Amino acid sequence: MLFRSGGPNQPLKIEPWVDKSRLVRVPTVYDAAHAAGLTAAEVDWVAITRPGTITWSFPEVFDPASTLVREMIAAGAITAAEAKLAQDGRPNIVWRDALWTRAASFVFERHHPNLLLFHPLATDSTHHRFGPGSLASTTALTLADRLVGDLLQIGRAHV
Repeated sequence: MLFRSGGPNQPLKIEPWVDKSRLVRVPTVYDAAHAAGLTAAEVDWVAITRPGTITWSFPEVFDPASTLVREMIAAGAITAAEAKLAQDGRPNIVWRDALWTRAASFVFERHHPNLLLFHPLATDSTHHRFGPGSLASTTALTLADRLVGDLLQIGRAHV
């Protein structure tokens, strides 16, 4: 997210989806992986719009026409109805985390990336809304731990 001055006596302007090159000024771990000839995947990773060094992308700004989403629909990993719901942005955050975990699992199983960046949404939004240490944030962390555990199980199966 990029903040820009709106001018004198004007509120800040927010640009939520700007290219990674405008937000990140140093090489990232996925840039280093790419430079080393490795593959990288991202599922809702932050500050990653059009990075150029990610092989498989399942971004927060959902595009049902993307290669990965079309591949998942064809394989039965998600339905077209789920893709439409994700695109409209109406599903709750826990539903999205479940979908994003399925996407990460699909990428693990199908493409075997050397690096997978995964960002559960419930933890982030719950901490912003209720604060760290709250019952809600502890519950969100428990969910995120479970989702990462599910991904690790899939990863172990492919080692």
